[in-house]
Amino acid sequence: MRTLADNALSPKSARIYYLHRHMPTDSLSAIEGCWAACLRNCGGGISHEHLVSECLFKDQLIFVQGLPWCIDKPKPVRIETLTGKILCKDHNAALSHLDATAGRGFDAIRSAVELNEQRGKFPA
Repeated sequence: MRTLADNALSPKSARIYYLHRHMPTDSLSAIEGCWAACLRNCGGGISHEHLVSECLFKDQLIFVQGLPWCIDKPKPVRIETLTGKILCKDHNAALSHLDATAGRGFDAIRSAVELNEQRGKFPA
């Protein structure tokens, strides 16, 4: 089995690995439509999951291209409206901690970039 230390893990594989490590496996149910159903610990029915974590964007308006309704031209979309029925409620809830951690990581990167830009304004 691959671990997160392997650089070969895709983002989806990393999420599956996280769910496998952080969710109980006493339930053997798989809900059709949940992309983590292979773990067989689904519950609560299908929910609306954000396709992109809201915490990754400072602005709530983003431009999207490549989806069926915006193949050729970028369209402005509010981040909270980009949802899909791709996870059961239990897996969605289990990933909220991972989303929060990713958000803190991106905030740290943003702060470092802003600090670097501010320091660049001063003479050496």
